[in-house]
Amino acid sequence: HTYQRNSGAIGIALLCGYDAHCWTPAGRDASLVDVAYESDRLVRPDCAAIDYGEEPPTQKQIEAMAKIVALLCHELWLPLDEDTVMTHCEIAFIDGYGPGDGDPDMRWDLWFLPEPATLQGELYPGGLLLRAKAQYYLDTAEEKE
Repeated sequence: HTYQRNSGAIGIALLCGYDAHCWTPAGRDASLVDVAYESDRLVRPDCAAIDYGEEPPTQKQIEAMAKIVALLCHELWLPLDEDTVMTHCEIAFIDGYGPGDGDPDMRWDLWFLPEPATLQGELYPGGLLLRAKAQYYLDTAEEKE
C-alpha cells in the first residue's frame, strides 16, 4: 500500500486521522525533527505540530497495531527493526514525499504519536514508538514459549 513497496510486504493501517494536518518547523529538514507537539500545545518553534483532526489515533489502536506487528514478525520470522517495520511517513521521507518535501501527495501517517508517558502534549516519533511497543510484545510472547 506504499508506492513501489508492495512486493513481499504487509501494510497495517489504522482508521483514524480524518481531517488531520501537520506543520514542519521553518528552516529545518523535517526528516530530522524528533519532537512534535499537538498543535494547540506547541511550545517550541523548532518542533513539528500535529493536529490529528476529529479522529485521532487512540491508545487502543496503537497498542493493537504494536501487537499485530509483534505477531507478524514472530510468525513470519521477520526481524523487528527500522528496515522491516516502518511507518508510512518513514518511507515517505526516504522516497521524497514526506513532510516538508513539497510533494502534493505528501504522506505523514504516524509521523508522531501520542504516548501517555510523555510530557503533556508532547508526541513521540511514531516508528520508534510502534517498534518499541512491538518489541515488548514480541519479548513477552517469546518468554511464554
